[in-house]
Amino acid sequence: MLCEHFEEIANNTWINLKDAKRLGIFYGEETITNNILLYLARLNLPSIKIIQTPKNIEAKQGTDWEWWIGSKNIGWLRYAVQAKKLYKSYYDQLNHKVGKEKKCQNIILKEYAEATKAIPLYALYNYIELDNYKQFWNCKNSELVVTQFGCTVTPLKNVTKAIGEKGGRTFEKIHEFPETIPLKCLVCCPTILAIYQDKEAKKASMGKFGVEAKIYQSEEVSFLEKRTNDSMESFHSELYDKKIYPKRVLVINLEEKNIII
Repeated sequence: MLCEHFEEIANNTWINLKDAKRLGIFYGEETITNNILLYLARLNLPSIKIIQTPKNIEAKQGTDWEWWIGSKNIGWLRYAVQAKKLYKSYYDQLNHKVGKEKKCQNIILKEYAEATKAIPLYALYNYIELDNYKQFWNCKNSELVVTQFGCTVTPLKNVTKAIGEKGGRTFEKIHEFPETIPLKCLVCCPTILAIYQDKEAKKASMGKFGVEAKIYQSEEVSFLEKRTNDSMESFHSELYDKKIYPKRVLVINLEEKNIII
């Protein structure tokens, strides 16, 4: 099941970060992201498609990831994702500036998400030693498993608030937000999956994610499912305006057998 694979991603990230700390090995965001990419590629599942932005248009890149999660029958949610790793006990790069203009990544993510009608999220890569993890576990549909903190997600609105508050960038502060949830929830949480079919749940997503979720229809994204790791030049103009791209695109089809929606 996809849920189990995403649980494994979080588990591996937690363990790798723990070992990197113990052994004094640098284990950065790009390496973690590429390891996740490699794990998913090795599964060789028809339900998962991976597309990487070619080197010749790297200068146009916007976010670290773009995730399309859904199916032909229920539609698709589009997530614009920025990855950040926990350093000791805080996220020291949340306000990181990039490019010649030294533009903050959170602003880039906001503008990209608004332009593409995507849900702006931060993917957080974590390992931390705490006496009590329970208070930071915000998944009401599964029991606490500490290693699932290895990969969590939180909406941009929480990061924006954290940047503006002294001491707001710690693991504890970010995970006190009820919207900070395990990565696996995006593919197997009934609360998230209800957005696809329930108008009230879709409306409530404004509070959950900080934006109203747009459900893309199959005909709008069908070409993505057919893509492989090659050029993006023929990407649909209504989805990609040729001015800015994510570094990686991940397409996850929830019609995989054993997934119930």
